[in-house]
Amino acid sequence: MIRSSLWFIRIIKICNHPLEISKNLYAQYLAQSDQLQAAARIQQDAIDLLQRFQMQPRLPSAQTFLSQLDKQLSSQQADLFDLQPVRITSAPLPGQGSIAVFSLSNLASSENHFELSLNGQAIEITTRSPDTSIDPEFTHEQQALKFDLKAAATDQGSASQTETSLSAHEQVLIEVHAAPELFENGDQSIDIQVTLDGQQQQAELCLQADAGAANIAVIDAIELIDNPYYLVSIFHSISSINDSPQTIDLRAVSSQPTRIEAYNSQNQLLFIDAEGNGDFNDPGDMIHCALSPDLSPRILTEANTTQIEFRYQPHTPTVERVDIQIQTRQDTTEASWKTQVIDWIQPQGN
Repeated sequence: MIRSSLWFIRIIKICNHPLEISKNLYAQYLAQSDQLQAAARIQQDAIDLLQRFQMQPRLPSAQTFLSQLDKQLSSQQADLFDLQPVRITSAPLPGQGSIAVFSLSNLASSENHFELSLNGQAIEITTRSPDTSIDPEFTHEQQALKFDLKAAATDQGSASQTETSLSAHEQVLIEVHAAPELFENGDQSIDIQVTLDGQQQQAELCLQADAGAANIAVIDAIELIDNPYYLVSIFHSISSINDSPQTIDLRAVSSQPTRIEAYNSQNQLLFIDAEGNGDFNDPGDMIHCALSPDLSPRILTEANTTQIEFRYQPHTPTVERVDIQIQTRQDTTEASWKTQVIDWIQPQGN
């Protein structure tokens, strides 16, 4: 701290226009000390002085520095939280509903207070009370905010707002439960918005009415934004028309090297595919569930719906879209793997 102060005093003494240049240098000092808001305020003062004394030649460089500070501030604020995925498209089997799961992560090193809103047309949106018991087929250790969707009049809009506080680096799940009768009214959509100190992030839930008949299906496709700092969690529903449990083989195959982890509804590890190629013979691969004869992961699905959590992290920051195929099979031949849905990981800034 003493060395920094001496450095500041030294640069002030060499200034040949003390007031304006001192403010400009002080703004640079604050920026180097990661005090961006204070730096932007001081730099704006320096620009005001330049304009007041009609020192036009100095204005472009001063304004460029202020613009750089504003961009850094915007980037810093945008990284305070993360709402994922940005879009879920859910198409349940006939006669069934759906559970779409979003996650809100506080990336800041301090507690933050968030405002959350859901909006839709021809849909009734209600918030479940916090003490509602978690569904037996879908239990997670994280806390969850839960919303129910039901059909409403076609000209009736609906909205639901709530607030939540998250400690530093804490995550909350946002569960949206759509009733089966909702899908009888055609395709629907819900907009989800999270606000923190004027900064907003949005996500969309698309409900598709005609999924077609199938014995077993992964009913949701997911689009998320790459975050190179942590594995992003997404949740897939595996639905069946049978009322009794079944076994299926499950894997995820990525279009570029990606670490893929899978967990069951009790948050127990199922497998890790370190490369994301679906082969499970690379260093770092791990299977903690039953095995098929060719050593692929085999899971037991519960009656009607099973929730599987996947966590994705491409090996390098993405510059183009990454496609991840969620595949299942019910026998042991390689050719019988069926791509159920394709998840997209979009590069940041798209």
